[in-house]
Amino acid sequence: MKSERVKRRFEGCLLENIRQVLAGISFSISRERGRIYLETNSVASLKRLQWVPGITSISPAIKTEANPAIIIKKALALARKHLKPGMSFAVRAKCVNQSFSARWLEKEISNSILSSISGVRVDLSNPSFTLEIEVRGKNAYLFYQRIPGVGGLPVGSGGKVSSICTGRPEEVIATWFMLKRGCLVSPVIFSPRLERVVRQLKKLHQPMNGFWVPSAFKRTWREHVVRIKVAGELGRRAGSMAIVLADWLESIDRDFLGLDEFCSLPVLRPLVGMSAEDLKSVASTLGLPFPSQEPLMRETLSNVEELSEKLLNSAREVSIDPYG
Repeated sequence: MKSERVKRRFEGCLLENIRQVLAGISFSISRERGRIYLETNSVASLKRLQWVPGITSISPAIKTEANPAIIIKKALALARKHLKPGMSFAVRAKCVNQSFSARWLEKEISNSILSSISGVRVDLSNPSFTLEIEVRGKNAYLFYQRIPGVGGLPVGSGGKVSSICTGRPEEVIATWFMLKRGCLVSPVIFSPRLERVVRQLKKLHQPMNGFWVPSAFKRTWREHVVRIKVAGELGRRAGSMAIVLADWLESIDRDFLGLDEFCSLPVLRPLVGMSAEDLKSVASTLGLPFPSQEPLMRETLSNVEELSEKLLNSAREVSIDPYG
């Protein structure tokens, strides 16, 4: 649904994100339309890539020449390694600008497997083993796994936002949803224990730069107003277009929404349509405890400007490197 120009920009963001996540690992990378090819000897790279927003799936592959005889030989070797008597298989090929067709290649490989491995059969509907081959230009790629990625949009393709983080798991989840939406996130950490919140944010496996405000966390209206005012100002300094709050469906107070006017930036709530069960599932995936329902205590909004100025003066820049 995107134009070619937009696709190129998105892929450019994704390539840059991959380079950042694989910092310290030796690799080479190239791309074609809809495909990114990465060559590396590092097993750790696979785990890191699984957490990069914008990647739908990852397939460890064997690279060889776009020569039918060589492709069939490599395919047979893979089949012999993974197919056992009683198993079924399917061969799915894609050939781009080749002198031979994908259908012909599928048939030749299938016949080679059937004649060389006893007790196996073809099943195109529900095979035990699926061998995939993509032939593009001078190269062919053989693979049998599609490891799911997190999907979403590449970080940096959707603007910059600042998320408020005080150590509550739902704030990390809200930050994660904005990353998957393509936003570059600059966290604003309000906590006397920086290391604790940084450990939580590292679970997102994304490098981030933000601010730390060494402030104790109290769940009152006045403290909330001070935080969104400070986060709004720090967000403006960082070039953010909005701040992110972690209010969710069963925890939000309708009257509380009126406090957004104290923030100098728009306020986004990516979790507002989520139920407790939805949050529980995401928290489990990210290795976080289940968010607790703890409403904000109503309080007179006094000394807001004075407190905000004090916290702004105490803010320090902070960098989060999940693999450092």
